[in-house]
Amino acid sequence: MLKLAVPSALLLLLSLVATAAAQPAPELSQEVRVTALGGATLKAPAWKSVRSDEAVAVLEQAPDPAQKRPFHVLMVALEEGPSAGAAVPWDKIKENVVTAATRTGRSLSLELGDAWSGAKGFEGRYMSGSFRGSEEQQVGLELLALVKDGKLLTVSLVSESVTADTRAILQAVAATAALGG
Repeated sequence: MLKLAVPSALLLLLSLVATAAAQPAPELSQEVRVTALGGATLKAPAWKSVRSDEAVAVLEQAPDPAQKRPFHVLMVALEEGPSAGAAVPWDKIKENVVTAATRTGRSLSLELGDAWSGAKGFEGRYMSGSFRGSEEQQVGLELLALVKDGKLLTVSLVSESVTADTRAILQAVAATAALGG
C-alpha cells in the first residue's frame, strides 16, 4: 500500500509545480480582422498590432522578464484553400508554409500534427516546428490551419518554444474564427 502512496504523492507534487509555473491564458479582448476573400474575424489578446493588410494581421507581445512573460508573435492569414467538399491536402498546405518561410530567408522545420475541430464549421490541423529567429536564436512555431468554404485561414504563434501555454493561446484564438465580416 505504501508503494502506491509515494508515487501518487510525487505525481500530485509535480502537477502542482507544473500548474504554478503555467502562465494564465491572456484575455481575448481584441478583434483581429482580415478582409481578403470575404474576410475573417478572430478574437486575440490585446497585443500590439505590427502589421495589418487585407490578408494578413500580425500582433506581438514584447517580453517582460520581471513578469516572466515571454515574447509571442501571433499571425493570422487568409487565402484561397481547397475547393469546398474536396479532401484537404494537409501535406501540401504544410509544404506551402515551409516554402513561404524559405522565401523570407528562414529555414523552417515543420511537422504535421493532429486534426483539430475546435473552430465551429472549420476542418483544422495542427502543425508545429521551429526556425532560427532574427538574432539566430531557435524559436518555436505552432500553427493551426483551418479550412472552410474554399478558404484557408492560418493562425500561428511564434514564441521561445512550443509549450502547453502557447498551444492554449493558439487554440483559444483559433476557436473564435469566423468567416465573413
